[in-house]
Amino acid sequence: MHYHVPLHAPPEPPLRSTVPVLKAALAALYAGPVAGCDHLDVETYTWGVLPAARRPRTDAELATGIAAELAFARDELVGLGLATTAGAVSARSAPVLRAPQSRTKEGAAS
Repeated sequence: MHYHVPLHAPPEPPLRSTVPVLKAALAALYAGPVAGCDHLDVETYTWGVLPAARRPRTDAELATGIAAELAFARDELVGLGLATTAGAVSARSAPVLRAPQSRTKEGAAS
């Protein structure tokens, strides 16, 4: 996925969100009996191109924004039936998502 505005917040007009297209693409890749892809990139380097009024001013604000982007992606994938790996989350790491056994490409337990 590639973006220049945060996915978790609607952009300022006249821009419009492409989140419905993203959700449809994720559903096409991950909602079926076999996952169509075994990875997902959430690119977080575009915060610097936001309009000055929406750009993070501190490292803490940037971290909060990136965390919201990752949470958005996680929530969408979990909503499609993917599950977080138990015990893989610490206070300093994002959840690791693993497809249910029936959704892996090989059909084998992962």
